[in-house]
Amino acid sequence: MMDYTIDDVRHEVQALRHAIYQGDLFNSLRVDVGNLLAALRPGLPTPVAGLTDSDEAALRSLATNLQTQLAQETLTTVATNELLQLVTGLKTTEPTVRDDLAMATILDLLQQGILTAEQMQELARYLLRDEMILAHIDEQASDAVFLRSSSVYLLMMIIFTSRQNGGEPLPLELQETLIDTLAVYLVLETDTRGFVDDKGWAHAFFHVALLLDALAEDPSMTRADKIFLLTLLLERVIRLDQPLFAGEFKRLATYMVNLMQMSSFYSDYLLNIFKQWRQAMIKESRPTDTAGWNRFYNQITLLQNLMLKENLPEPIYDYLNEQRHYLS
Repeated sequence: MMDYTIDDVRHEVQALRHAIYQGDLFNSLRVDVGNLLAALRPGLPTPVAGLTDSDEAALRSLATNLQTQLAQETLTTVATNELLQLVTGLKTTEPTVRDDLAMATILDLLQQGILTAEQMQELARYLLRDEMILAHIDEQASDAVFLRSSSVYLLMMIIFTSRQNGGEPLPLELQETLIDTLAVYLVLETDTRGFVDDKGWAHAFFHVALLLDALAEDPSMTRADKIFLLTLLLERVIRLDQPLFAGEFKRLATYMVNLMQMSSFYSDYLLNIFKQWRQAMIKESRPTDTAGWNRFYNQITLLQNLMLKENLPEPIYDYLNEQRHYLS
């Protein structure tokens, strides 16, 4: 799959997910995911569309007006077209527009209960479009990461806010779209940047850990899907050629421990994965390039962060403690 489209990857992950539900792949899931990831290489970056001057001016005016009404506690509703206009601000690399105006206003609308359940679902559907959460994801690192990462973060906030306010879970069809699209995202995301000078936080892997944590708490989500997404995440992380260094591993470890606290089913599964990782590292020769050493230390740092968690299940701690010479 050196030449592939996002739809090709979507087809592959849907097939993997279907096979898990049929009970065909549970024990070999990690291997099958690894084979898929090994076959993919990002293409060269293409131009990323930002905001025109007129669109940015209109966005600034709208966000400022809404923030003023929110501060005065006079805003009770917002039109859906205005909400989606705010979302367009997530594509800019100017952090004062993307984060301080567009994102901040959307978060205030969410947290202050201005958005209806229907608007939250419409927002989620919009964020799950390929041109949003998957924008340029099949290419090398580019400014599109800000749009992708912001989309992931907002999806997490929609789920968290709805749950916090006692709202209904996402409709089944929307949850299915979320899982399938997030699976594609996990397979293809390779941008490890944290803070980018003059452009703000990219933080893609930090944000996706937050989203996975929110989904893990959803009782309507099946064990199979939680295992599926967990495996995609782990196999992607250990294949990253660049280091993660801006708090991602601490956040990833929190998600994994929270999941393991729900059932020994997850800790048993992770223990098996960690043993497979160790066996693979014994068989592999020492890295000979920067990318290889980055992959090695990404894996080690994730396990080190897990060991620092006070509520780590005992079997996991005991195994990692036995391997401490390899983790040092």
